[in-house]
Amino acid sequence: MTGWGQIYPAIGAAEYSTLDAVIEVANSRTYVHLKGRNGWVLVQSQARIQLAGAHFVSDFSKNAAIRMEIRQSPGGAAMIGAPPPGYNSHFWLITRGTYPASSVDGVYVQMDMRSADPALNVVANVGADWWRNATAAFEDGFGNNPGAGMSNWLTLSTQWSTLRFYSTSNDDLWADPPPPLLSTRPPYMPTKTKRRDIARIPCSLSRETQPQ
Repeated sequence: MTGWGQIYPAIGAAEYSTLDAVIEVANSRTYVHLKGRNGWVLVQSQARIQLAGAHFVSDFSKNAAIRMEIRQSPGGAAMIGAPPPGYNSHFWLITRGTYPASSVDGVYVQMDMRSADPALNVVANVGADWWRNATAAFEDGFGNNPGAGMSNWLTLSTQWSTLRFYSTSNDDLWADPPPPLLSTRPPYMPTKTKRRDIARIPCSLSRETQPQ
């Protein structure tokens, strides 16, 4: 499987003319949850695995794409080219995470992102794909990489923001949180509630933070 991110111009954003604008991506990590009581295992980390990607046509039609520059910042973050008109900036951890077949029942992805230019009006989200194996090629129709899901969208700024996706239920996540969430575990919330509580909306855990 692999964790990924994607960046789009915000709806109504003016066309951006600075061709060398970048978005920084840091601390990308992907965990899988082993069935039973075996907990979370880190299977991808930007500290050891490079990011790859391209500018894909906005709706991914025919998997059409153009080259996207990815450079390393002095601090170790990846600098992703901003999406040109009609395209997105789609990237992923290049070495897939592996695990024994039928051994996992959840995935958690976390990345930090920020825009390098306050005039760049973009939104981003993160997600994950399951892959048939560690080397399977992309197959039209996603037969080799069905999606695990994706997070809500977040408007990026020049401040670092943490984006998160998880495929489990909220109750399961907080009952057995992945390592990045151990210090942010909220009080237990009952399964049934009469009010709409934003803490229970799946994939809505984005927050401003400074990468560690």
